[in-house]
Formats: sequence, C-alpha cells, structure tokens
Amino acid sequence: MEVLVHHYAPLVAIFLPILSSFFIPIIGRFHSKLGAYFATIILLITMGTSVMLLPIVLDCECLHLIYPWAEGINLQFEIYADALSVCMLLLTSFLCLLAAVYSIHYMAQKEGGARYYSLFLLLSGSMMGVFLSGNLLQFFMFLELTTISCFLLILHYQTTAALKSAYKYFIMIHLGALCLLTAIGTIYVNVGELSMASLGKLLSNVNGEWLTAAMALTFVGFGIESAVVPLHVWLPDAHSNAPCPVSAILSGLMVKIGIYGLIRFFYGIYGFPYAWGSTIIILGALTAFIGVICALVQTDAKRLIAYHTVSQLGYMIMAFGTGTTLGLAACLTHLANHTFFKALLFFVVGAVIYKTGTKDMDRLGGLRKYMPVTFICGLVASMAIAGIPPLNGFFSKGMTTQAVFEVSPVMSSIAIIVGVMTLLSFTKLLYMIFWREKSLETDKRMSMKRRIPASMKVPMIALATCCVGFGLFAHQYLEKIISPIINGLNLEGELYLPSIFMPSPLTSLSYVGIVFAGVVWLKRQRIIAIMSHKPFSALHHCFKEELGIDAAYSRLAKSVVSVFERGRSIMSGHLRDYVAYLAALLFVLFLYIALLRGFQWTF
Repeated sequence: MEVLVHHYAPLVAIFLPILSSFFIPIIGRFHSKLGAYFATIILLITMGTSVMLLPIVLDCECLHLIYPWAEGINLQFEIYADALSVCMLLLTSFLCLLAAVYSIHYMAQKEGGARYYSLFLLLSGSMMGVFLSGNLLQFFMFLELTTISCFLLILHYQTTAALKSAYKYFIMIHLGALCLLTAIGTIYVNVGELSMASLGKLLSNVNGEWLTAAMALTFVGFGIESAVVPLHVWLPDAHSNAPCPVSAILSGLMVKIGIYGLIRFFYGIYGFPYAWGSTIIILGALTAFIGVICALVQTDAKRLIAYHTVSQLGYMIMAFGTGTTLGLAACLTHLANHTFFKALLFFVVGAVIYKTGTKDMDRLGGLRKYMPVTFICGLVASMAIAGIPPLNGFFSKGMTTQAVFEVSPVMSSIAIIVGVMTLLSFTKLLYMIFWREKSLETDKRMSMKRRIPASMKVPMIALATCCVGFGLFAHQYLEKIISPIINGLNLEGELYLPSIFMPSPLTSLSYVGIVFAGVVWLKRQRIIAIMSHKPFSALHHCFKEELGIDAAYSRLAKSVVSVFERGRSIMSGHLRDYVAYLAALLFVLFLYIALLRGFQWTF
C-alpha cells in the first residue's frame, strides 16, 4: 500500500484535476450544478492524496520519481516531493476545495458555468504540477498552464475591465516567464542538466557570470509572479475584476508560486546570494509600504484587499531576503497564514457582493445585522492580517520583524509601520461595510437580495477556524511542519515564535502600534479634514493613482505598440527577406551562446 502511495499519489494529485477538466462541459449539459459537484469531488480526492503524502515527507523522506517520457531526446517526467512541495500541495488542494464549494451557489446564476469549472480544475492541477515538478522544463510547462487558465478565469465575466486586467496579467506574467525560460536555457547550455535533484550538486561549486545572469533573470521572473514593486501593476486589477473564488485562489495561492520558486531555486539549486540580501530586503520593504499606502485610499473593497496582497508579499520577500533560517521559517509561516486570511477576506467580500450586488464601500453600511456570520469571519480575518494576538498573523509577522531586525533594524521598523497601516485599512473596511449606520440604499438592497447559503458560509468558517487554530497552536505548527521543511533544505538554526505574555522589544512596539492605530481611528474625522487640504490632497491622489507606476507602464506599452506598427513596413511578403531575418536571429542566438561560454569552444 505504501509503495502505491509513493508512486501514484503524486500523479493522481496532478493529472486527476487536469484530465477531469475535459469532462466538465459534458457533465454540465445534464444539470447546471453537476459540474460544480463533480469538481468538488475531484478536489476532495486530490486533497486525500496530499494528506497521504504528508507523513511520508515530514519524516524527511524525499520522493524523487522518474517516469519515461520522450526517451529519444532523453526527456523524463520527474516528481520531486519533499516537505516543502507536499505542504504547498496540501495548501493548494485545501483552498481549491473550499473555493469550489463556495462557487456552487456564488457562480450558480452566472453564465459559462461549465467553462468556469473546467478552467478551475485545470488551474488546480497545473498548480499542483508546479509544486511537484522535478525538472526545470516540466516546472516551466506547468507554470505556463497556470498562466493560461488564470488568464481565462480573470476574464470570465467578459466585461471591459476584466478584459483589460486579464491582458495586463497575461503580458506581465509572460515577461516574467520569458526571463525564467532564458535562465533555464542558460543553465542547460552550461551544465546540460535540468533535473532539480542534480542541479543543486552541480552548481554548488560553479562560479561565473552566466550563473549570476541566470540568478538575476530567475529573481525578476519570480518577482513579477509575486508582485514585487515596481513589477506589481497586474495584481490589483486582476484580483479585483476576477470572480471572488478566483480572487481567493489568485491571492491565496497563485502569487505564492513566485515565493515558492524563489525558495526552491535559491535554496535548492543556486544557493542563496547573500550579497543580494540587503537589496532584496529593501525591495520587500518598498513592496510592503507602497502596497499598504495604496490600499488605504481605496473605496473598492476587492481592490483594497488586492493591494494588501502586494503588501503582505512584501513581508515574505523581506523575510526571504534575510537569508537566515529564522527568516526562511518566517517566510514559509506567513505564506501559509496569508493563504488563510486573505482567501477568507475575498470570500467575505464575495458574500457582501452576493447579498448587495456591490463592492463599493461608500454604498454599504450596517451589514453586521444582516450578515452576522460574514461579519465575524471578516473580523477574524482582519485581526489576523493586522497581526492581532493570538491569531496566526501575529506570530508570522512577529517572526518576520525579528528576522529582519537581526539583519537590518531600519527595515524592521518599516515592517512595524506597515503593520499599523494594515490595522487602519481593515478597521476602515469593517467600519464602512459592517458597522456604520446603514443608508436607505442599503435597506433597499437588503430587501431585494437573497440569504447567504451554507455552501458559502462553510468555507468562510473553515478558514476563520484556521486563522484561530494556526495562532493558538503556532508552536506545534512550527515544530511539526516548518522544521521538517527547513531540515529538508539543509539549513540549521534556532526557530522561535514571539511570545504574547513575555513580549520582546519588537512585539512591544507592535502593541504600541495597535494603540496608535486606535487613536488615529478615534481622531479620523479631524485627520480626514486635514488630509483634504494641500499638500495632503495631492498625496492622496498620487497614491490613488498608484504613484504613476501603472501610467508609466501604459505609456511604455503604447510606445512598444507604435514601434511594432512601424515595423510592419519590413514585412514585404518576399521569402528572401524572411530568410535573411531568420539568419540574423540565429546569428544573435549564436553570439549569445558564445558569450555565455566565454568563447571557450573546442572543435
């Protein structure tokens, strides 16, 4: 039985959702909800296989399975399942299952249900393929599959805003994919190997400019995937315009592929570049700060939460950039915690949209009386993301702050400031949607809309329970899950959590920040009045427009389109011209390979 689990559970986790996605259009013809139930059952089975793999890898047993694929060109399908990949697999299957259950009623009245669930299963299977891939080419192929399925899910509603955000996502992510593919090609040209299990040993004693170039391209590729500023502009639009269950998957899982890729490549293949540590921490701090500042000025609930995804990813990048065992543990812990509370926040806003038909916070108020379960779940998620003890966010953010403090005390202070602003943002969200006196417009909306069904409440309650449970039992989680992952990456060092009852100076500062945030909120009317005058009004507009970063990208895109339009003149239609273009391209590729090899050719 154990041998069967070893050999077939990873394949089932990857290919069962992917192959099942092709049956959804057929099943959906019999009944509109059959596709939803079928997808839920498939993801339940997938989660079962993930659970079976977990005890195997937590005992520090790594599964490296090789299946013949294309023997003629020496390509093999490889599974590499260690504690890191299987924990990501379990996280993915759990959240996808909850999102599928949530979608049963949320997407019931929407058009294109068969297309939605087919793409949903395809996305789920391809993400699991990314986490279990054992060689770089296979990793890239599954990554591309996630991009395509995500692109189609983002534009599911087929509105103008969804179309624009989907194409922005598609272009930006493919720029990152191009960087990553170039890095993979560079590795293969110089080493002749694509297997992750072998590359760590092969590259451990390699030094050269080509390796530095590959590492830089890899960081940029995964930096776009994980929305590092200024490469983050695709995320707020994509997350706010996708269906809410898809937004939960995008924010809870898809962006984590970038974090997973950084950990897998820089700890498992290249070795951590300690010379880059300070730069990575600064980029993370910048990402966290800009994300939270832009979130503060939003009135669209989904867009506010999306900007906080950018901000929380900044925390993970900061922790990753320390290059320490504690920093990596903090990054992994916050990755899991963020999955729970951020998916829950999107589910909460989805319930509000389902009930009222709007996500504009200016048009909402007093919903705690109509939606008590949703309000309590939103309160738990908001306290968790703000780092209020004893919820899960307190421990992972405390670990991050401590890890960064040991490397750069200045950057740790930015992490605390971002935490205070996060608390202000979600106090604003809870107040505007649930607490303030309801308007006549809200009364009218309540009389017209239906109740929140159990299929939407259960996933919210499950995630709220995770936010509480992973806080109350944080020590056990660190010992049973995070420690085996760290050991599997051959790292040593002390792992510890901040204490609620015996706070360190840094956690004490966090408590002071909570009090400060409360004072700011009590004096909010006076602060708003001050902020309405110059120069603060100009700053508000600047942050509302995302510091002009998105506008700069738009101008760049228009310039590129203009160049290509002018380039049409070289399309003569004559074969000889196209042969000449091809020859020029081959020459450039040859020159690039020669530069990589340092012109050390043997004939």
